[in-house]
Amino acid sequence: MRKVSERSRLGHPWQVFAMRYTLVLILIVLVPGCPAFDMGPIVPTGTLPAVVQLHVGQSFMIPEEGYTVTFDKVTEDSRCPIGLMCFWEGDGATKMTIRHQTVSVQNCTLHTTLDPKSINFGKFFMRLKNLDPYPKWRVQIDPRTYVATVEIDWADKARN
Repeated sequence: MRKVSERSRLGHPWQVFAMRYTLVLILIVLVPGCPAFDMGPIVPTGTLPAVVQLHVGQSFMIPEEGYTVTFDKVTEDSRCPIGLMCFWEGDGATKMTIRHQTVSVQNCTLHTTLDPKSINFGKFFMRLKNLDPYPKWRVQIDPRTYVATVEIDWADKARN
């Protein structure tokens, strides 16, 4: 019976070296692009009121209170496109997830025209100020390109 040495099982030292550094390079390239690592802005309570722009899938944090708010997606965009005359301005609806620590506190939909445009959570108030890009006649919007602009403030100072 032939005895397999430790060196032959692992390969030559240069092969082990190459495998390790290839793995490190792959991680360096892939990890920054992962949405889970793109937390977005941190909103300290001392900076309130604050206006935050979030891309689809991006979150902001209020670290002192343990809240994270994520802009999940646009669920509807019936706003009157630029280049058309409409009887009604339409509405854009955004789905947001509000988490306290690691527990999902609530899912909400905020609108550009219809109610609700704002929500209170914990000690805070959040209002959808804007949704970009604005629709254009005969131009399809890629759902990943939406940006929601939200205002955050203390709930007792909230203005509608």
